[in-house]
Amino acid sequence: MEKIDINNLDINILPLEGELKGALERIPIPEGLEERLEAKIDEWDEASRTVAIRPKHNAKKYFALAASFLLVCGIGLYFALAPTTNKGTTDTYSDPQLACREAERALNLLSANLNKGLTQYEQAIN
Repeated sequence: MEKIDINNLDINILPLEGELKGALERIPIPEGLEERLEAKIDEWDEASRTVAIRPKHNAKKYFALAASFLLVCGIGLYFALAPTTNKGTTDTYSDPQLACREAERALNLLSANLNKGLTQYEQAIN
């Protein structure tokens, strides 16, 4: 057997190819191998065609569509049939003058706290 020197790129594999070819020619081929291989290739080809023709995800689409429809119908029915306890708004004050004074007091309190926060913010920046 010859040694192959990769560093000098002196590769001579032609004698090895001849030995390999001779060894392969000496191996006996079993009877009916060609027919079995052709049958297996045809079987694989037929299986690949049937898989490509049959879609797998159509059932998932229909189930997702049905589930979405049921969900929307359920939410619609819930809001349509849910009892409503408060049909309108009710006033908390029966006297409009008192309501106006309370609103002014709440807005003044908000304004004072907002001004205090803005003052602290300006001091922090400077």
